[in-house]
Amino acid sequence: MAQFMNCAKYNKWTRADKLAYLRNCLDKEVANILWDYGKDVTESLSGLTRILESRFGGQAVSDKHRIELGNRRRRENETLQSLHSDVRRLAALAYPDAQPKTREVISCDHFLDAIADPDLEPKIRQRQPSDLDSALNIALQLEVWSAETERRRKVQELEKGEGMKI
Repeated sequence: MAQFMNCAKYNKWTRADKLAYLRNCLDKEVANILWDYGKDVTESLSGLTRILESRFGGQAVSDKHRIELGNRRRRENETLQSLHSDVRRLAALAYPDAQPKTREVISCDHFLDAIADPDLEPKIRQRQPSDLDSALNIALQLEVWSAETERRRKVQELEKGEGMKI
């Protein structure tokens, strides 16, 4: 809705334009609203936005996203960047009225919890990231260093194993 309103403002749409474009951009299950409600609702900009907000916005939806955010864990083979992006999205949906700085703190904590790596998480926390982006950057650095350390360890083990055979 924020993107839609931004576009409407930029294009200086009238209420009739907004209604036409809004009805046209509804997709998938959201588009079912056009059939679920009568014309008195769907042919009025205020009626349509009210129904969209009650069905897809509001406290119940925020609560759902808060639960998802709290339960979010990094999936196998998921990149840190993808996890970062999803945590940021969920935090925006879970805390739509929060101040940006507050949302950053919340997002950062959830991101670190979602990493679900008992070795990596405390190392990132020790560096006290100030926001979600700095937490991502620290995590990326530590992950690269950890992978390089593991690679070197394996090489040394192989070299020791070959030395014993001789």
